Amino acid sequence: MKYEPISDFCPTQVVAEKGCVEGLIPQIAEKGSRMILLTMEEEIHKNELLSGFIADLRSKAKGLIEYDSLKKRLDHEELDSIAYFARKSQGDFLIACGGRETFLATKAIALLSVNSIFAKDLKDSKPSSSRRSLPVITIPFDFSLGEEISPFYSVYDGREKYTLYDKDTSLFPQLTCIDFDLFSMEAKASKEAIHRNTAIFATVFDSVYSPQPNPVSLSSAAESSFLIHNVLTQLASDGMSEDLHQKLISASCSAGASYSAMGGGLCFSLAAALYDLEDLDFSLFMTILFPYVLEYNLLHLGEVESEEEKESIRKNLSYFSTAFQLNSANSEDGASFLAVVQKLYSDIQVPSKLSDLNISYDSLEQAAVRAVQSKECRNSVLKIDMERAIEILRQAY
Repeated sequence: MKYEPISDFCPTQVVAEKGCVEGLIPQIAEKGSRMILLTMEEEIHKNELLSGFIADLRSKAKGLIEYDSLKKRLDHEELDSIAYFARKSQGDFLIACGGRETFLATKAIALLSVNSIFAKDLKDSKPSSSRRSLPVITIPFDFSLGEEISPFYSVYDGREKYTLYDKDTSLFPQLTCIDFDLFSMEAKASKEAIHRNTAIFATVFDSVYSPQPNPVSLSSAAESSFLIHNVLTQLASDGMSEDLHQKLISASCSAGASYSAMGGGLCFSLAAALYDLEDLDFSLFMTILFPYVLEYNLLHLGEVESEEEKESIRKNLSYFSTAFQLNSANSEDGASFLAVVQKLYSDIQVPSKLSDLNISYDSLEQAAVRAVQSKECRNSVLKIDMERAIEILRQAY
């Protein structure tokens, strides 16, 4: 079985094929005698294949430590507890099976387990250990936004309803095993799968306005987005098939690699704030907010003072114009891409208003305050204040 880095800017070794996890088990068992497996019940959808995978792994890896059926969104104190146990048990590496929340939490644990620091202090302090973190292997059982291959982690504070998102280059997983057979039928056919893949557009398009764009990453992001767009359009008319399912997984993984190079931006910051306050599907917030953030960026592009930054944005947009074969005169200002997104939303009939989710209108202002204070919101050459953030959220409501 051949493993390859997904790109020059994402060193994670990736294998993506049917049945690959079965061949992976002996190799995992050889990596060490003290491995720690983490899963979240809500994310794995009671996948029967997972039980077989764990049983096989248990028989071949005698020192396997299982944290199964963890609750969604581990609080910082729970992260500290698991990290402490991993440190005391002299764990060799971590295996994360599931989706977005599992991967983010596992990478936080990997960082904490070899550093004398509490999770809540990661906001103001950086790990100092020369080892940096425990190695991580990820095995997705559900669609995510690329967290299975990225160096990003999160720390959730349940009392404050606040999540810190950050990255450490030591947290690129050593291996990501994408076994198409392991995705549950619910994950293959659910509306959540459509939401999560639509949200990838927003995730990677945020990088267009990054102060430090990566041309190779942007080109990959644009091509992946185009493939996801085509698959979602076909999915809306024909329904999910095995071929479409595999294309979605591969494209979302590639797009996630692009996101790992530059991180989230304005759309991510607004969605993250709402997610903390309302605790609904993160990707659903990204999906709904995306067209409104796109329109905001178009309206305020002229406010970018630096001609160099304006030219950089136009060049970044050109990657998407090329991938989507947009040849109109206004393709480089993003208007054509906005039209593509609006048509896609109409075709696949995703929710278009926050009010459809029955969230409180009063939470919009609080979400705006949190968003503009986040590092993701500052990861853009287009500046935004609280009033404008509230305006976007109100339009999306």
